[in-house]
Amino acid sequence: MAASMADMFWRCAVPEAAKRTVEIRHIGGGKGKGLFATRSIRKGETIFQERPLVSSQFQWNALYRYRACDHCLRSLETAEENAKRLSGNAHVNLPYPELCTIQNGLHQQCPDCQVSYCSAECLKAARDQYHQVLCLRSSRDNPAHPLNKLEEAWRNMHYPPETASSIMLMARMVATVKQAKDNLGTGGSNSSPSFAARQPTKRRRSSTSSWVTSSKVSWISCDVCSRRLCTRSE
Repeated sequence: MAASMADMFWRCAVPEAAKRTVEIRHIGGGKGKGLFATRSIRKGETIFQERPLVSSQFQWNALYRYRACDHCLRSLETAEENAKRLSGNAHVNLPYPELCTIQNGLHQQCPDCQVSYCSAECLKAARDQYHQVLCLRSSRDNPAHPLNKLEEAWRNMHYPPETASSIMLMARMVATVKQAKDNLGTGGSNSSPSFAARQPTKRRRSSTSSWVTSSKVSWISCDVCSRRLCTRSE
């Protein structure tokens, strides 16, 4: 469902500041929506910043053991740790370590799969959005797990330096949709994954898309381009 005009800035880091600077209005002639300034904007001024819907490390980047937050990608290693890893010299010492902003004491791990995050906020954000579906638990190091096989296949097709987005971006987008549907089916609770069976729903049509759901497969087809996508039902 498309966001309402009032919610168009919901991914902004500071939504209220963005709303004070720009507004979204419909443009005539069937052109859709446009972004209009509501005040004078200085050259070089940041208008607003948006958080990505999903993000993911490059597969080879992670394989080479660059430690980054699994949600926001903020570095988890200090400048000195980074220098030691890249140089292969454990005795490297960098000057002015107090200037490094990395705070190891704030780092958190998923209690089930030990994926690392830069803070409790990122851990919660990941679990609330997609990680409940993608958490590998004890299978994190199991090469036979479907997600691990998918990542390995992607690496075999995209050698470093990677120029294509990580396949995990797609996996996280799909998981975001599935987890949101699961949460709706359990009254909004997101404390744990929901795999309860659902009853087939009737066909529902809207002005933009058509949904057809059976006990086996859920289909969505666009009324504009007629493209159809299917998702596995639980």
